[in-house]
Amino acid sequence: MSVTYGRPVALLAFLGATVGPALDGLHTYSGATWYPDAQFLKSVWWCPPLFCAAGVAIGLGRLLTERVMKVETHAPGGRAVAVTMGAFVVAYAASGFLPVSEVARAVLLLMGAVALWAAFDRTLAAVLCMASAGAGGWLVEHTLVGRGLFFHREVFLDGVALWIPPLYFTAALAIGAVARQVAVRE
Repeated sequence: MSVTYGRPVALLAFLGATVGPALDGLHTYSGATWYPDAQFLKSVWWCPPLFCAAGVAIGLGRLLTERVMKVETHAPGGRAVAVTMGAFVVAYAASGFLPVSEVARAVLLLMGAVALWAAFDRTLAAVLCMASAGAGGWLVEHTLVGRGLFFHREVFLDGVALWIPPLYFTAALAIGAVARQVAVRE
């Protein structure tokens, strides 16, 4: 069994640039986030490249974490990919539309991410990737907010919503599953 990187990077870039902005629309249309200078469909020209980079960073991050840890990368299977990606889409929608407080939303998303991890990927590599995606996602969003390019309605984490890290935890599981599924060659 071998691991390739070209196909996963190409697929992650494509999914990031297409699915990412569509999911971002759930946040802008719910009012959870907004761009002050939106150009088209409440979005901005740099949204697809940003999500493209995020998809590659999160998915490739999982493959590289396993490589550094000297852990054999296994394809999770189609069911695991479908369920984790479906859960990611549901978490994205819930983070925008769920009519509960910011803290309750963050707790529910965290519980969902932990349940997803327990059901599909009980590995240290997954935990490390979830933590790095949560911290990295917060840092990128904090930077955008700080530069006035993007805003959150709820700002518990220094201008960023409290539910952002748990949403990125779920992203790490889902996008990591996609990367591993495509990367493994028998």
